[in-house]
Amino acid sequence: MNIDIGHIRNVSWAKDNDDKKWIAYNRLRGQYMSALEHAVPERFFNDPAKCNLQGDSNPTAGLPECPQGISAMKALGIAASQGQRIYTITRKVYSENPGIVSSALSAHSYDTQNRVQQSLDAGYEVNIHERPITESGWMGSGFTAIDPDTGAGAYTIEEGSNGGYREHLTSEPGGRLLNIYGIGSPPSTYDAPLLKIHMKPLFWLFILPSIQ
Repeated sequence: MNIDIGHIRNVSWAKDNDDKKWIAYNRLRGQYMSALEHAVPERFFNDPAKCNLQGDSNPTAGLPECPQGISAMKALGIAASQGQRIYTITRKVYSENPGIVSSALSAHSYDTQNRVQQSLDAGYEVNIHERPITESGWMGSGFTAIDPDTGAGAYTIEEGSNGGYREHLTSEPGGRLLNIYGIGSPPSTYDAPLLKIHMKPLFWLFILPSIQ
């Protein structure tokens, strides 16, 4: 199943017109929305009667751990917990180290390196972990590309999906269901023996908060 949230937009401002507060808010909101892309499907699709949820303080003996969702923020968190370096490549860092992608991020796929390079060339600030991670049947990278002038940006996982991934083995023999949750990723169709779903962008969300 491929779920695509076409756009999430908000109109916000700081009451005292402090640009720094506005930028910080946009960054926090982006991180929050990215985290929802792994947390919501984990809670929605995992059955606590069949597996132990992530972070369960009272796990049931004999049950396996539930599959984890993957988002850009989740991938960065997993990498950090593994002791990986987390690179924050600002415009200044990039100007002083123009070959940083090929030197420090060589463990990543060509596609990821290329996307990071394009983001840096466009003036974005990139946060990325040192090397790919493996989690719940998924292997790849997660990174953010943020416009430092606005705090808005992309929260991307391997192969350019803006969003999250969750793998779930169905009850049908050999059946596999892939759930990809994204912001801005294109609609697509996934075919399985008993399943064919084509979902277009779900909604546009407009929020008008005022930052204190």
